[in-house]
Amino acid sequence: MSLVLLHYLKVSTINLNITLFIIQSMTTLSKYFIESENIGIYEQILEKVTIIDAHTHIGSDVDGHKLSVPSLLKSMKHNDINKAIIFPPDDKRAGRTFSHPNEHILKAYQNNPQKFIPFFRLNPKYDWTEELEKRVSQGFLGVKLHPRAQKFFMTSQKAMSLYKKLEKENLILLIHAGFGLDSIAEDLNSIARTFPKLKILVGHGGFPDLESVIRLLKARDNIMFEISTMRIFDLLELLKSVSSKKIVFGSDVPYYDQTLSLQVLIDSATLARKQPHQIRRMLGENLEKWLK
Repeated sequence: MSLVLLHYLKVSTINLNITLFIIQSMTTLSKYFIESENIGIYEQILEKVTIIDAHTHIGSDVDGHKLSVPSLLKSMKHNDINKAIIFPPDDKRAGRTFSHPNEHILKAYQNNPQKFIPFFRLNPKYDWTEELEKRVSQGFLGVKLHPRAQKFFMTSQKAMSLYKKLEKENLILLIHAGFGLDSIAEDLNSIARTFPKLKILVGHGGFPDLESVIRLLKARDNIMFEISTMRIFDLLELLKSVSSKKIVFGSDVPYYDQTLSLQVLIDSATLARKQPHQIRRMLGENLEKWLK
């Protein structure tokens, strides 16, 4: 059995049905990798695939986490990751506009344009107009918003005004929908419904409110689910319930490990009986379509 599965089975709350599915699948999965015709499953999946990490931070967080450009590039090379969306963490120098850490992202992108896809951070509570227009003119392709860290409501008037501008500028929105939040499905659905042309990456798959998030969002054309830091039980539920065309790989480094994140998605998708071409979609092809 995959060491990744062993790691993720150690959780306090277990969905019984998914647990039974995993237990019943362990022998099958072990045989799957041992049988000669399936020894090259990873090779089948990774052959001629473009891997894009949709969730990476460059810089220093107030909580002590940090990641340098060389460290990220080294990890990407180790994992055969072709490109990464980069944006700042919750930097102590962010101020009201995130101008200083956004500038750091710009320099990283300019020095590595073949490897990095630049996103910027904003705080919707403050005037963001000048910062947004500046970053759009510099070639940034999206924005990362973090309702918990910046302490704003997803559907506040100021946030909705920002989404309207993002839609107009054809910028991708990656919104934190993970730790520290709870009932988020209705808010996310309201944003997606109000701004149907706004491309929205639901960060961490919306796992705190996963059942409702899946029910309300899985059929929306402007939604994709970014899966970083999801527990295996939640990830399996997402894989079971949502089209492989709507799931996107992300790691959330430096808060999480890029190698483990990649293995978790591939192992979980294999366990969920996804085909190699479906896994390749999740690893990069889905996001590539939004980035064109």
